Amino acid sequence: MDVTEIFVCECHSPQHMLIVSVLDNGDDEPDLCLQITANHHLPWYQRIWPAVKYIFGQPNLQWHDVKLSHKDNGRFLKCVDLYRKGQIW
Repeated sequence: MDVTEIFVCECHSPQHMLIVSVLDNGDDEPDLCLQITANHHLPWYQRIWPAVKYIFGQPNLQWHDVKLSHKDNGRFLKCVDLYRKGQIW
């Protein structure tokens, strides 16, 4: 059975999320997947120049962060512990 926990940033923006998945791949050890969604939406005309630079190998991407609240620490650590022990609840 797969386990997925969704953590929303302390700013409560649905665009700043961390998705932690512990996936049962059929082996003895599960897979740990971290998906960070921290979108910074710009109008289409402001995304053209960074896209062109990225295509030609000059990535200048800006990363944003997802700040977990203190109450989410337990859920996050539970996922990590499941992965470390090789168990899925």
